Amino acid sequence: MIEVGGRMKRRIAVGAALGICALVGWQARALPDPAGAEKFHASVRAVVEKLPEKSGSWTSRDLPVLQAAVELLRPNVLHQRRWVDTRTGEMVTVLVVHCGDTRDLLGHYPPVCYVGQGWQQSGITDWQAELRGSTFLAPEYEFVAVRGGRTEGLWVRNAMLLPGEGLGRGMGDVQKAARNVTRRFFGAGQVQFVFPHDYTEAQRERISGEMMGIYGEVLLSVTGSTETGMEAGTGTGMETGTGTATERGSSGVAGEGVKREIP
Repeated sequence: MIEVGGRMKRRIAVGAALGICALVGWQARALPDPAGAEKFHASVRAVVEKLPEKSGSWTSRDLPVLQAAVELLRPNVLHQRRWVDTRTGEMVTVLVVHCGDTRDLLGHYPPVCYVGQGWQQSGITDWQAELRGSTFLAPEYEFVAVRGGRTEGLWVRNAMLLPGEGLGRGMGDVQKAARNVTRRFFGAGQVQFVFPHDYTEAQRERISGEMMGIYGEVLLSVTGSTETGMEAGTGTGMETGTGTATERGSSGVAGEGVKREIP
């Protein structure tokens, strides 16, 4: 056994203390800034509050929000509005959600929520839109249900909104973001365009483009740069991919992503 003298002991003690201080300092830098996150949340709310009730031939009215959804999501923003084109009579329901903590959004996406309300998913394909000059692909779901002996249906176009990263395809993108402790407190969001089942693809494309024009600033407020210095559109969600929605989708299985699964 080697004996350590008093001077050496003091050097070891000082070195250990410096190491602990360095570790504590690194951890402090790695943790999110709550004040910065709250500032980001407030900026998102401010943009949503400025949304117009009318745009061109479109008029809108807010729809009631279920208290159960508020308790589940604990949202920073939960906006649900029915838009009607007074010229053509066409309509679309728009849902925008932003949760202050990414983990609160886990499990909240169409294959879970609509199926939980009695709808059956009968198909999935892609829809394409532009945001900030970038083209992105996201899933469009088809749901059907038999009610009162009559078959009803919906088309739901969905995209995840990831602060500092861009638009995501599904719950897998949200799960990945939730694992990043420096980003999760800026939250995550979701946008949905819901159409009647008898609307053609051309109708849905045209109306989606018009809604993207109305809601563009809102989507950018969620996906844009945060206090961490990230820029919108840097994530894979903003890139045009190849293959089918199921092949590229990171969360095609209903039930994936249980709420608060990630610590």
